[in-house]
Amino acid sequence: MVAVTAVILAGVFAGYAMDSAGFGLLATVIMFLSLAKFFFRTRYKLDDTGVTVKTTTLSFTRPWSQFRSYYIDRNGVLLSPFGRPSRLENFRGLYLNFSENREAVVERVKTHVRTPVADEVVV
Repeated sequence: MVAVTAVILAGVFAGYAMDSAGFGLLATVIMFLSLAKFFFRTRYKLDDTGVTVKTTTLSFTRPWSQFRSYYIDRNGVLLSPFGRPSRLENFRGLYLNFSENREAVVERVKTHVRTPVADEVVV
């Protein structure tokens, strides 16, 4: 609800600031599309070949060989392409959200990615 309100208010503000309803509508559409991952479901499939991510507009698969380490927290697991901690992990890694399936996801990741950076990160 907060995200929807923020998108609408940003569009109204942009339209008012530019004195153009069309510009306000364009700003609303751009904001909505940039935040689409908050509005639409993302599905993850973990199999023996890798991780497949499916959203409403995108689908891609990354093989397990791309991931060299992982971090587990209470909401999900970050699969990292780096063997040691790096500032680029959040941009180049892949974060898998848990959805009532924490143990299954953790076991699958532990099976395919051999190097945990930490068993449990408290956030």
